[in-house]
Amino acid sequence: MNPEEITRPIMWNVGTFTKIAMYTLLVVSSAIFLYGFWLRFRIWRRGRTDVARPGDASEYTFAARAGRVARHVLAQVRIARLPIAYASHITIFYGFIVLFIGTVLVAIEHYHIAHFFYGDFYRVASFLLDLFGLGFVAALLLAVARRGGISRVIPSSKPIDAVILWLLIVIGVTGFLVEGLRIAALEPPFERVSFVGWSLASVFDAAGGTPAAATSAHFALWWVHMVLVFVWIAMIPYTKLLHLFVAPYHVASTPEHRSGRLTPISMEEVEETGVVGLAKIEEFSFERLVSYDACTHCRRCEPACPAFA
Repeated sequence: MNPEEITRPIMWNVGTFTKIAMYTLLVVSSAIFLYGFWLRFRIWRRGRTDVARPGDASEYTFAARAGRVARHVLAQVRIARLPIAYASHITIFYGFIVLFIGTVLVAIEHYHIAHFFYGDFYRVASFLLDLFGLGFVAALLLAVARRGGISRVIPSSKPIDAVILWLLIVIGVTGFLVEGLRIAALEPPFERVSFVGWSLASVFDAAGGTPAAATSAHFALWWVHMVLVFVWIAMIPYTKLLHLFVAPYHVASTPEHRSGRLTPISMEEVEETGVVGLAKIEEFSFERLVSYDACTHCRRCEPACPAFA
């Protein structure tokens, strides 16, 4: 088989009207996202920028910042102390990154920026996307189970947290179903590497499904999947999902320090202002305000706090 034939048709079963509707929804969801991010930035911008940085200058070099990001964002060493939470979070993290990279690669191919999505590259990419996508869904289900009490530290679980988890699960599952229905409709023999989609296509065929039925179901589920993705994008700045962006910034901009170390109050400043502590948003630093949005209410701080002893 010609390597150029080992690929998949991008935007298959999607007509012109559907593409216009998709791009319209993309613009709307992106606008909602940007507006929400702007609202948060307006609050951060009210913070003080004249606050002295804690620690010494060596903690603000590029190497020091990169080291903190490597430890606490890429390796997530702090969460590693809770094995179930670590397994869930790091699998979701890297599953999301690989799926995002896959989406970018498909876009590069679709918009003719480069031509590479075929042959052995396509086989390897398809296998990895199914592997990390399956891990992504499984880890999300583990996160749901953690909120059910299988972990000794149960995260804060508000209704919106459950909505976020189940929304991501449905996005992942519908993505696999769309892939499986495409395989069932087109029946490409080389798609065995997409083992999740191939398995779902085999189940569909065994149940008596026809290529025509697969095509119709594919179109309906493609829409469900796409709309849910746009809803998720729009939700990011209004929920704890914002930590996807602000947590790496917070880690990079804030030196590590020992737990329990407090910053002393300047008595000279108290005498000048007559105020002890902080009472208004404008009295917090920019970095501190950003750090509050980086918090995911995981409750890992509570076991280390004397107030909860």
